[in-house]
Amino acid sequence: MNEGTIDSYEPPETQTHAPAGAQQPLTTAVLAHCRRLIRNYLEQRRRCAEYELVQLLVAEKVYPWAGDSTLALFQKHFIVQHSLYELRQHFSTRKLWLHIAPVEISLAAAEDAETKTLNVAAQQQVADFYLDLANFYTATPDTVADYLQRFWRRFEKTEAVSDPYATLGLEGAEPWPRVQRRFRELAARTHPDKGGNAETFAAVKAAYDALKASR
Repeated sequence: MNEGTIDSYEPPETQTHAPAGAQQPLTTAVLAHCRRLIRNYLEQRRRCAEYELVQLLVAEKVYPWAGDSTLALFQKHFIVQHSLYELRQHFSTRKLWLHIAPVEISLAAAEDAETKTLNVAAQQQVADFYLDLANFYTATPDTVADYLQRFWRRFEKTEAVSDPYATLGLEGAEPWPRVQRRFRELAARTHPDKGGNAETFAAVKAAYDALKASR
């Protein structure tokens, strides 16, 4: 592997300073460091949960997180997702596919990976959101709460409904009791009150609700 490829790579319009009164700046160096940490983690493990990547960045103290817990959670989630979508472009040049989903993130050879997207427009909308650093800088506790309500209402109608089994990490042939057990497992792991991510929990619940309604 050419170590300099991703380390020296910078997005063409990376913002290196925040507007006055907004979050602390996400410099080019900080973003490159986050990508490098996540890239190395994925190359070693090939499969992980978003929570593991959040913990990795927190342990490395890559950014002075907001004092508000809701905003800090959003910041951690956003930087991880931003890094992942940047890395997807990098990995594609090495014929690797980076699968980014609420429940699991995985890296595999492109020819072996399931890259079919059931809702291309929804997928691109998600990528565009996280690649736009303005969404990071303008976030406040109130806008984060509003974002969660609006975004996951759309998610429930599109991505989660398109492939709810994949969202729950199932193959699609499992009996209903197995689906229920899987939902309870994921809900216990991802619920915000138990240290999980609100967006991931919303995606899991939307997928489960979609399967329940289709019975």
